[in-house]
Amino acid sequence: DRAQLCDKELIRDRFGKRLRKAMNARGLKWNAFAELLGISQPEIARYSTGKNLPGIERLASMALTLGVSTDYLLGLSDKEHEE
Repeated sequence: DRAQLCDKELIRDRFGKRLRKAMNARGLKWNAFAELLGISQPEIARYSTGKNLPGIERLASMALTLGVSTDYLLGLSDKEHEE
């Protein structure tokens, strides 16, 4: 369904922007962040550009590594940290 596709694209785009913002705030480049997570740089690039979304375990690892909430990365909250 077209409406779902638009929503998925919006979610991926928002995730990529939030991920880049959190990485930049911590001075992390794709290669350094990928190394911290134990994944490839191209995989981080796909997440950062909104081409892919991580699975739940990877999402949790990213959030913990960046010190932000999963809700923030997914665009469900504008607060970086849970209160």
